[in-house]
Parts: sequence; structure tokens; C-alpha cells
Amino acid sequence: LQNRSALVLLLSPFQYLHSDSVTDAALNPPHDLNVIALNTNYTLTWDWHQNHAGPDPVTFTVRCAGKKPRWTTACAETAGRSCDLTGLELLYLGMYVLQVRANLNTSHSDWTSKTFCPDKEAAIGPPSKVRLGVAGSSLDVFISDPQSSSNSSMREMISDLYFQVRYWEQRGRRGLAQR
Repeated sequence: LQNRSALVLLLSPFQYLHSDSVTDAALNPPHDLNVIALNTNYTLTWDWHQNHAGPDPVTFTVRCAGKKPRWTTACAETAGRSCDLTGLELLYLGMYVLQVRANLNTSHSDWTSKTFCPDKEAAIGPPSKVRLGVAGSSLDVFISDPQSSSNSSMREMISDLYFQVRYWEQRGRRGLAQR
């Protein structure tokens, strides 16, 4: 059973994204969209309940839109339940709408949407390098910033990035003291 559906998303008080497509009501849409985000590496994942028993495989299409209401296809007709968005070079301080739908031959499910803000949702990874050096009776610690997907410093996007260093000293027979 085919039906015509329209989806309107409010991105800001001034912009709308509109999607108009033929959908198959019998094809379940993906659900539980989640972005695994570390530094500027982003992967969209989703779940999907299979509801067809035919021999043809179901695939998925993922698209993304930012401030400009223009969709960019990130993954087309992929068989897996994840899509690497890193190649889209999303701005770290941007806001995006991510959508995914199921495809079966010429039929499609409804789009499922998720808003994604990298600076609010991405975890910051560990330092890219830690080096220790001895200077007399002192220990120097050299820490290199975490790297983005383009091998630039995450400090370019997070100006107040800092590191907290914890260490322990042995205090005679009493054990260790945290500093």
C-alpha cells in the first residue's frame, strides 16, 4: 500500500526542511538513531525491525542537512545499520538534522530524524601523545592535543581545552599520596 507523505522539520525560526516522497507503509522505518562521536569522527547507528520475508535485501539511505536547507546523501543503499559521517566534514560548532530510511526495491519507509550538535554530543579523546622527561629532580610532562579527523588539533575547535594531571608520590612506609 503506497501513500504520499510530507515531512517538515523546523531548524530555526526562519528555516524549514521539506521532504516529499512515496513511502511504503508496510516497511518499518529505522528507530533509535544514535551518533557515536569522538573528536570529529562521527558514525550514525540505528536499529530496524525487519517486517518483510522476501528474498530481496533491505538497504538504508542516510542524509544530512545543516543550516542551509539542502540535503547531502551520506550513505546510499547501504546494507549495514551504520553510516560513517566523518567524510562530510561537519562543522564542530554546527547543528545538523540526520535522517535515515529503509529501502526495499522501489519502496521506502518514512524518514526517521535526529538532531546532532557535535560540540554538545562528541566525546573528546585522549591526548595524541604523552611524553615524560627528567629535569634534575623534576619530571616534565609533555602532552599533545587530541587530533581531529583531519589531524589538526582539537584546540582549534575547543579553545578552553585543558588537561588535568594526577600523580602519586610515595611517602615512606605510609604508602602513596595523590596530588
